[in-house]
Amino acid sequence: MQQPETPGGGLRLFSTRQHSVGRRFEYWRSLHQLIELDTPTRDGARNFNAELMQYIASNGAVFGVTRSDDTIARFARSEGEFVLLSIPVSGKVDMAYGKDRQYSLRAADTTGVVLVDGLSHLTTSVSDHYSHIYLTIDRNAALLALQGDEDRLARGVSLLAQGGLTEMLRSHLQEMAIRRRSLTAHEADVAVKVAGDLALGALAQGVVGHDSERGIPNSTLYEAACRFIRINIARMDLTAETIARGIGCSRSHLYRVFELQDETVGMAIRRYRFENAVSLLENASYPSIKQIAYESGYKSAAAFSRFFRDYTGLSPSDFQKSR
Repeated sequence: MQQPETPGGGLRLFSTRQHSVGRRFEYWRSLHQLIELDTPTRDGARNFNAELMQYIASNGAVFGVTRSDDTIARFARSEGEFVLLSIPVSGKVDMAYGKDRQYSLRAADTTGVVLVDGLSHLTTSVSDHYSHIYLTIDRNAALLALQGDEDRLARGVSLLAQGGLTEMLRSHLQEMAIRRRSLTAHEADVAVKVAGDLALGALAQGVVGHDSERGIPNSTLYEAACRFIRINIARMDLTAETIARGIGCSRSHLYRVFELQDETVGMAIRRYRFENAVSLLENASYPSIKQIAYESGYKSAAAFSRFFRDYTGLSPSDFQKSR
């Protein structure tokens, strides 16, 4: 099924599928000139699949949502005067900083915001169809927010301190990712600038070390699963199996986590599909019910209409007219 064009016009879509098989990875590498990219195997480079939706704001901050096949990234290039703030959505990333410091992080491991210094001697290896939401800001501005304390960035990888502006930043970035297909250029520019300001405020609150050995609370797994569903709401193959595989836990564990919330995985998927559909139905730039159906994870307008009528007692068109 061919994806409808996005009406918002804010974030740009970059996909390796638009290029011949032999040139896909070189194209992907050309989009990431501030880091050195490679693939673990030669075959991985030949048939490489990845996708990026990105917006570069007028103040230089960059927001993106990306997923890719396995890659190896090396930081500390001379052009790397940036700080990366990342929210993992699916897959796994292994990080090596220096000779002795190594971390592994799955999407289920944290509900926080990961901080990476672009000038750190860090190597990351992503696997299991890794995807994340990210924001990059100027490193000098970040240092100013940290009161010039280079030691706070010297860890290479850390987490923004929980609470306060960090929670606001995390929520803002997630909402941007969820609405990425409908944002206009003006809305995207404003939203990315706000994200940059929130990031600087969160940095001023402090950073903490990353502890990859801690246990993962059920509440963290639940939040990671809900984040995966919302970011991937247009996928028609959203099931307990794909969610568990995406965030890095077993399907039985995922079922138990949702039972503790008095909810099933299927209920959560349907709820978020409905919320997404309502948001798009209220957006004047989405006139097509077929397009809204696709963006909410349905194969046809008819299937979407049946689902929506079961939820509200109204057809999508009647719901639009009632707003």
